[in-house]
Amino acid sequence: MIGVELSHLYGDQPYGPQQRAAACLVRELDVFRAGNALPMVLVDDYHGQPCAWSPARVADALRGDGLAVGAVSWEGAFAAAAMDIVRRLPTAGLSHDGRQTKFRPAGERGFRVARGDRPCCAALSAAWLLCRLGILPWPAASVDWLGEARPGNDSLVTVLPGTFLPTERQTCHIVAAAGHGLMLSRLEYVFFDAADTKVTAIRRMNAAMLASAVPT
Repeated sequence: MIGVELSHLYGDQPYGPQQRAAACLVRELDVFRAGNALPMVLVDDYHGQPCAWSPARVADALRGDGLAVGAVSWEGAFAAAAMDIVRRLPTAGLSHDGRQTKFRPAGERGFRVARGDRPCCAALSAAWLLCRLGILPWPAASVDWLGEARPGNDSLVTVLPGTFLPTERQTCHIVAAAGHGLMLSRLEYVFFDAADTKVTAIRRMNAAMLASAVPT
């Protein structure tokens, strides 16, 4: 089964047009039509409180859009793993000012990876990605499996609104700098315009294309 990341759910926000658009795109994927897709949802329970979602509620929401969710993950549970990744980044690219940590890949602009001891979005995304790739073990309480199926490690698909593109680009830089750059060849991204109700404006790209898509 190919793990397919289906947008994001925010812990304190309802299921809405952004998630419905992502569900529409997932249903159009070749791997879904072939019965080889395992939809996976990441719930952001880290930045907003309280979290109103449960695995059953996520499954019910996606079932209404014709998808059977295979796994629900909880972003907050990846915090420790994300900080471990930050600490393993090349020191030559890291800078600290007492309040935040920034990372600057070679030839790129720097971006924030942590505030104090709290990882930022790109670092959390890197931990989530490396777990889905089978590189890191799933942290305790980070995933609820809603069936027997598990994602394979050969390839992953991520379906997100285009507003996430800069963060995902940073994520790819973190994964590469942490020593797992070869794994990025297993990724496919599908970005969409969440304001396009017919979901006609999409961008498909692999990690190499993403790295040159926009400046960080």
